[in-house]
Amino acid sequence: MSASKNANDQSSILLQLPHELFEIISEHLGHAEISWLRLTCKNLQDRTCHRFRKRFSHRETDLSTNSLQKLVDAASHEDFGSAIQDLTIVSVTFDHVYLKDFIDKDKRHAPNHYYQPAYLQGGRSVTDLTPEQLAQAKWEYNLFTQSAAEQPSGDALERRLDGTGASHNASTTDREEDEKASLALTMLAIAFSQLGRIRTLSLEAAVYKMAAIRLPAYKCTEWPQMWKKGSSVFRVIMTTIAESRIRVERLSVYGGPWGCSVSTFLVDDLVNTLRDQGLKHAFSGLKALTLCVSLSTRMHNNPDAYQAPTEKDYKGLRNFLSLCPDLEELDTHIYQLSTGTHDSERIFTEVSDNIKLPRLIRCTLRGLDLRVDDLMTFLRNCPKIQIFEMRNISLKWNDWRQIFDYCSSIENTIGKVILHRLSDHRLLSFGLEGIVDSFTVEGEELKRGIVYQNAPHGADPERIQANIDYGPPKMVPLRLKFDRIRGKQYIKVVTLFKRSG
Repeated sequence: MSASKNANDQSSILLQLPHELFEIISEHLGHAEISWLRLTCKNLQDRTCHRFRKRFSHRETDLSTNSLQKLVDAASHEDFGSAIQDLTIVSVTFDHVYLKDFIDKDKRHAPNHYYQPAYLQGGRSVTDLTPEQLAQAKWEYNLFTQSAAEQPSGDALERRLDGTGASHNASTTDREEDEKASLALTMLAIAFSQLGRIRTLSLEAAVYKMAAIRLPAYKCTEWPQMWKKGSSVFRVIMTTIAESRIRVERLSVYGGPWGCSVSTFLVDDLVNTLRDQGLKHAFSGLKALTLCVSLSTRMHNNPDAYQAPTEKDYKGLRNFLSLCPDLEELDTHIYQLSTGTHDSERIFTEVSDNIKLPRLIRCTLRGLDLRVDDLMTFLRNCPKIQIFEMRNISLKWNDWRQIFDYCSSIENTIGKVILHRLSDHRLLSFGLEGIVDSFTVEGEELKRGIVYQNAPHGADPERIQANIDYGPPKMVPLRLKFDRIRGKQYIKVVTLFKRSG
């Protein structure tokens, strides 16, 4: 009785505050605190409704049942469903190598050369773990495997999308995976149909080597598994978009710091299959696109195997852009997971020869091999570009002078150019002293021209590689592929999540 009376007194005090002061207080409350406050009384519920509604403007989900159920509940709510403007869908991959090493005695006494870091400070090896630390590692591993079990596998998603399923004689695990995949697709379709229209849809990758630490894609030890899951999630999202006919204004596919990509072959397949089933309708009003694709990545289970690209590999990006004639912003990144191909510039040739984007204002190109003629054609087909950014671009069989002269010309609308790690036969330098491989120029300074020179031979031993922030590089250095995670950080994270008592 006293607790109820105390709560009523506190709510009464809050209701007596001036509106401005109440707004300042509620602005600093978290989602949980506002939720509790709204349960106090009807008056406080009404006064916090607008601010509580703003908390639903961005939602994030993976494909686990629990996460999707929260999205469905929010999307179907009569008051808060319409508040959802931005949606992020995360492709989750669990990389168990490091945790497995912690609890596997054989590996602790006979460590693998590549996977065995010095986990503890002071240079001690993993064999120096105390019983308490080993118990913590086992608890973390159990938590890790439970989280992994909640996510449908890439194979199950693919079977569900293909209309097949685990065979009658399949294991119980396979049948359970198919059920999770089927439920995930159904719940996602329900959420999309409830939303109807969305401002921003983003696909991100998340790699977990420990349950509490999210890592970018390039830190995945077994990145083919990560790439395959990312491709399956992309296929799920595109299929659901086509079926629900949800309208999207801005789309980001594995752009940004978390990385990952989808193959141009898969992109071509999906566009051809889903164009007339709703994909063209969904993207007809698309204003901004970020798309990270890769070439020759169809060998899911064997990253070292090489398979020559086909026309589908080269036309995927072109066909996707054909769905978005009114783009105002484009950010595309192309890299190869296999070093066996040397004609990736054909991807951009297909784009420049067939795509016109008359409303494009901002364009960012990353990780491409280009021909001068293709880039000039593309720029002329996009006559309204105002901001042009090039990162990790290698020019084939020519130099950059024609491109830079065009960007500096007063006859076009380009007002700002951002350059980072460009090369022809050598890395470009924009500094008078030393090697300056990043350069931003705009306004009157741009119109006076872009001055550059080639860096000396041997100044850039790794030459120009794909930006690691956007996925696995073309050739992964050993220091990145087998990244160390220090024991001090690990023990700290485990301690934070250790069960009380």
